[in-house]
Amino acid sequence: VLSLARRLGRMPGIERLVSIGLLARTVDEPIRFFLREALRGLRGGTRQTYRLRGTEVRIVLEHDSPDRFTLDEIFYYRVYEPPAAARPALEALRPGARVVDLGANVGLFLAWLLSRVPRLRVVAYEPDPRNAELLRRTLVANEEHLAGWELRLGAAGAAAGELPFAAGAFAASRADPAGRLTVARWDVLELLGGCDVAKIDIEGGEWQILRDARLKDCRAPLLIVEPHAAGRDPDHVAEARDLLHAAGYATEVTHAAPIGATTIWAWRA
Repeated sequence: VLSLARRLGRMPGIERLVSIGLLARTVDEPIRFFLREALRGLRGGTRQTYRLRGTEVRIVLEHDSPDRFTLDEIFYYRVYEPPAAARPALEALRPGARVVDLGANVGLFLAWLLSRVPRLRVVAYEPDPRNAELLRRTLVANEEHLAGWELRLGAAGAAAGELPFAAGAFAASRADPAGRLTVARWDVLELLGGCDVAKIDIEGGEWQILRDARLKDCRAPLLIVEPHAAGRDPDHVAEARDLLHAAGYATEVTHAAPIGATTIWAWRA
């Protein structure tokens, strides 16, 4: 019987339903989530609001899209669980903490942080219009739990201007010379200096920020950085850590198996 169950579990259709069932347990409306994800949204539409399990925090997702995998990473595989050395910096955050989210996508990192620290003050950057609309809905859905929020439609960088952008790839949308969309680029270094925590996950754009000399003046107690290797040396994680160390941060790396994502936690020593 156990062998049969394992074989059934490896069948593509059954495996998908099992995966959806496990993910549905991350919200307080698991049956509604399961049915809409399994049946591609039903007639009620694919964009739906849910409450994170055991919290008052709400998220807005588009079913039958890669949003599901981001939810999976953050709330099932817990990719943002801090290493022990970084935990005191995270636990030091208090209501009213100032959060800068560079590459906010649809707002799931912010929802994760809000489930731990209430009354956040948020500035979120997202250049992909589709992602930004879902992010806006998530922020509006949580207004009663936020001390304030601002959504800036554009890319984060170390110099103001414009850049070509390839939109429509969900969490993987990125700056690209061949991109058909032109988006604003914001200089975020000064803002980083005045926040309490910043998440930097901008699909390669982080290198401009990490290599800027002004990073040494950043007094944010905690940075959460996902470095990307595109077009850089193979040991891009070591390079990113070296740049953070030069700016006065201690660092530790977490690896999210089986996804393979690497996150650098950096805090002021």
